[in-house]
Amino acid sequence: MTLKLHRLAPIAAASLAALLALTACQGSPAPSSSASPSATSASPTPDASKPTPASSNGPARNIPVPELPEAATKETKEGLRAFADYWLSLMNYGFITGDYGPVNKLTVPGCKTCKNVQEGIPETYKKNGWFVGGELKIEKYSDKFQADINGTYSPLMTVSQGAMREYDSTGKQVSQNEGHAAGDDVFVMYSRFKNGSWIVADFGVPSGS
Repeated sequence: MTLKLHRLAPIAAASLAALLALTACQGSPAPSSSASPSATSASPTPDASKPTPASSNGPARNIPVPELPEAATKETKEGLRAFADYWLSLMNYGFITGDYGPVNKLTVPGCKTCKNVQEGIPETYKKNGWFVGGELKIEKYSDKFQADINGTYSPLMTVSQGAMREYDSTGKQVSQNEGHAAGDDVFVMYSRFKNGSWIVADFGVPSGS
């Protein structure tokens, strides 16, 4: 999932865009065990309901949807900052599960960047493939917390992305990307607070930058 830059109109349109190309870690072989002639040791049964991160051995399982922080329910400078982290955590959740429903509930349908980020991901999971890594993280954040005439706030941020890999249904690695550190590109998250909740109107590189 490398980040492709797109210019945003001053108040919503276009996109920042992200696509995928992937990376992960190779699973180390399980240690062999030998049983003595007089006794055998029983291996503990894995807890099938326990959250398990994705690895080269298989997709993530039982990953809970990130919980909305109390701070992110407030129309304050601190609330918008908490929401920005939360929104990105939902994007990461979609990437490792194929389920973008939670983040789409908090995003205007016209966000083209968001569609680009999600493109092809659910289809990979439907084919029993999966992804490892690729976490997006806000590295720098700045916000004067001044809404425009439409009630839209425009916090600025730089974003890094971890290395990632893609696997098909047979467990074969089919693509990879080494990720990237946060660069000089600054992204804007157009956000509005409506009916007691923050919502993302668009996300991308400001026009003219």
